[in-house]
Amino acid sequence: MPNISKRKLDEYQLECIFTQWYQHISGLDADNAKLFFNALLGSEEQIMLAKRFAAIVMLMQGRSGYQIWNDLDLSPSTVENLREKFLAGHYEGIKIEMQKRQVKLSDILDAIDTILLLGFLPAYSHVPRRKMKK
Repeated sequence: MPNISKRKLDEYQLECIFTQWYQHISGLDADNAKLFFNALLGSEEQIMLAKRFAAIVMLMQGRSGYQIWNDLDLSPSTVENLREKFLAGHYEGIKIEMQKRQVKLSDILDAIDTILLLGFLPAYSHVPRRKMKK
């Protein structure tokens, strides 16, 4: 659970900060996004976000909750929370953005499966292929 300061920004300031952040992230290519997130987030935060993204993609493909929590080593309650949000339409923005960029869910799912089963990224990935640490 993230630790958020009890001192709050007003809504306008917070909206301005979010707008700047979103504009910056949207302009990053894969290499610069990696540098950005490595500088901004700790490894635990990166793992949490990557697993969450993978789980959402798996939900979009109709994978079972059991398969998701088993494959990604997530708790059943985390998967159930993600599933409830998915069913309520909270992740439509991800799906729409992937469609805009012509990203196929099946390609992402294939990459996730390859990583989970074999421990490395598939050849069509934009990331250099190398053995991943387990």
